[in-house]
Amino acid sequence: MPLYKESITEAALKQYPILPYKFIDLIKILPKPLPVSLSKFQKIFDYQLRIIKKDNDSETYETGSFRTLDGVIIKKVGVLIYLEKKNQIVGLGIYLDPKQCVNTKLLKKEFDFLIPRLLSFHPVSNAPIAFYTTDENGKFVMGSTMDYPDCATNIGLEAFYDDEEKQEWIKYVREQAPHLQERARKRELEGK
Repeated sequence: MPLYKESITEAALKQYPILPYKFIDLIKILPKPLPVSLSKFQKIFDYQLRIIKKDNDSETYETGSFRTLDGVIIKKVGVLIYLEKKNQIVGLGIYLDPKQCVNTKLLKKEFDFLIPRLLSFHPVSNAPIAFYTTDENGKFVMGSTMDYPDCATNIGLEAFYDDEEKQEWIKYVREQAPHLQERARKRELEGK
């Protein structure tokens, strides 16, 4: 199963700094669960962060564009830091080049992105969809769209704001996918 549909020309690839990871390996080494310190993030993405939004309780930073060793284009990487969480990252997003069409079926198989959630409340063209894992330690998500469900648009991690949000998420996962929860538990035990 190929990682992506559209290859980028060598000339175009040369314009992107190279991360020292293949795409799947990069996702595997992302610091989980959040929150984590900014220094753990910077060990992976050793590039200058630009602040793009700042308010009383949070800061949003971006870095990018990059390419992985296997040629996946990352348009940007964003992080959200809540100041009350001692400047720790509570959200992280890796935004992919939609033209390249990174394979959602491969990512679902590799990471168990099994719980779909439509992110739009009314009919819209190319509506965004999120696919979550059954992980109860934080939200691990892959984004796609209704018009191009085979193409991933982003990969993200999100910390729970508080225990109440975590309990709501656990309840949602168990209601939406009790059989998936059991399957994830079996895979975890097989890995040990």
